[in-house]
Amino acid sequence: AYLETNLPVVSRGKQIPLVDTLELTGSARYENYSDFGTTTRPKFGVNWRPYRGLMVRGSLNRGFAAPNLPTLYAPTQFTVDSLPGRVDPYLSQTLGTASYVMRNYSSGNTKLKPITSEGLSAGIVLEVPKVKGLSVTADYWKIDQTDVVGSRLDTQILESDNALFRS
Repeated sequence: AYLETNLPVVSRGKQIPLVDTLELTGSARYENYSDFGTTTRPKFGVNWRPYRGLMVRGSLNRGFAAPNLPTLYAPTQFTVDSLPGRVDPYLSQTLGTASYVMRNYSSGNTKLKPITSEGLSAGIVLEVPKVKGLSVTADYWKIDQTDVVGSRLDTQILESDNALFRS
């Protein structure tokens, strides 16, 4: 279920200095997962127009995403590179052996938790004078997530190891 509201606090023509319009926004999303229970996630925002051609906006929100089925239940996989293998810069510099056969193991995980987040956004909208419908915007987003599931490619792991070796 989803609910959204827009509350105009100050409308045009009220003759308030530096306030052409001011509105508050709010929304909430309710979800019910058989595996993860229920969650309600809110979002609050403000849109302020000090004058007709400029709007300053901001919002705060909380997010939620349940893990998808492949992440939870993917079958176990084990792969092995073919010869001559991969080049590992660390092994090359320490042991003089540059290549080896990499073994990979992957599997689903039924103990994963949902991803949760807290978000902040702020921005400005500037309407271009004398060009109807054209505006320039600049926005900032900050999203902090917890319990994120990620994976790295083999090459990313090797590059990371090499960067740590050089530092």
